[in-house]
Amino acid sequence: MAYRRGAADAQHVTRLQRPKIVCLCGSTKFKQEFEEANVRETFNEHVVLSVCCFAHADNLWSLITPEMKSKLDELHKRKIDLADEILVLNVGGYIGDSTKSEIAHAIKTGKKVRWLDPARIPAGYGAEDHATKTGQKEDLPV
Repeated sequence: MAYRRGAADAQHVTRLQRPKIVCLCGSTKFKQEFEEANVRETFNEHVVLSVCCFAHADNLWSLITPEMKSKLDELHKRKIDLADEILVLNVGGYIGDSTKSEIAHAIKTGKKVRWLDPARIPAGYGAEDHATKTGQKEDLPV
């Protein structure tokens, strides 16, 4: 019996050709949350870009020089450039300096910003602020 493609099959193939790319942003203190978000986003058929290591959670700071930290921060911004959106892992409402910089970069470049915990978006990062900068109020928060 020959298999005939229907419209639903064609849409599925098209969607898989260019899945949404999501870049995870947050403190490397939250290794478990990064791993869980990676699985959840991947199961939702998204390509996930993440951090290279968990310097805080795995206590790797003795291996990372200030110069290397700066280069890793810039590399993560290039991942944001490749992404369609970022998912901020704001565990307990915590947003560190590197994550603040990543959010600012995402907003500046017009990326959609999603939050792990929309109820704990820090002041200055709400939907109204995002809409003012990008015109994408409906994109925040998801």
